[in-house]
Amino acid sequence: MPEIIDALADAGVPFSILTKGTLIRRDLERLQRASERVTVQLGLSIAVLDDDLQHSIEPGTPSATARLETVRAIRAAGLDCTVFAAPLLPGLTDSASQIDDLMAALADAGVTNVLPTLLYLQPGVKELYLAWIERERPDLLAGYRRIYSEGTHAAKWYRQSFYQRAHASLRKHGLPVPDAATGDLFALHGKRKAPAETGPPEPTLF
Repeated sequence: MPEIIDALADAGVPFSILTKGTLIRRDLERLQRASERVTVQLGLSIAVLDDDLQHSIEPGTPSATARLETVRAIRAAGLDCTVFAAPLLPGLTDSASQIDDLMAALADAGVTNVLPTLLYLQPGVKELYLAWIERERPDLLAGYRRIYSEGTHAAKWYRQSFYQRAHASLRKHGLPVPDAATGDLFALHGKRKAPAETGPPEPTLF
């Protein structure tokens, strides 16, 4: 990886890194130097604060605590850091209180931007995930089958409710709200909006 970073910077090629790991901290000085020559975008995936749940769905990956410390290290190095809060899981990590706890932790770590994304299930993955739900949380299975009855993406009404909750929490913690109108994952509204006076509705399916 160090040689790749140097090669891209030497060639004047902008680049981005998205990771679940903490090894990126090893290369922060190199990334600092590269950012003086080209655009460097850094992102971490952090979506689950519950260690037991995270170890169940992402075995062998660093804990949320370790990832948050990596965000702090990136920011201390003077680099921006976007967190991909993805995927957030219906009935498991997407309630208003769970989202708010996550956004509070990310804001405290100094994250630059957050991109919350609801779980989507491609063919093949969908069958495996629903089998896991049936084994680990059978009480949620009927709800999942209704939410994802149309295919890969959650039903529109559920997505709308989710993004209302997520965006309200982003505003509450002074974080930019993603610009859903663009295809650029790093394109965000520059202005920060005031918190909503009333919270969005909780999903009722579960």
